[in-house]
Amino acid sequence: MNMQSIYVNGMLQSLDIQTKRMVGEVMNLLEASLPDTSATTALKKSIKQAMWRTNRNVQDDMNSMSFTK
Repeated sequence: MNMQSIYVNGMLQSLDIQTKRMVGEVMNLLEASLPDTSATTALKKSIKQAMWRTNRNVQDDMNSMSFTK
């Protein structure tokens, strides 16, 4: 494994950890400010999916860039 792969793997792991924290913080804000209804639950699920989808897109971009050289 070359240094570039090690670097990318570390960055991807960091991105996962930071995304997990961000999702948790956003969910806490929503739960504190919105009533517990089915609409709130659906909104939380959509927000989580959007955040993780963005995370995966960034990871895909990083992976594709790391193996082009």
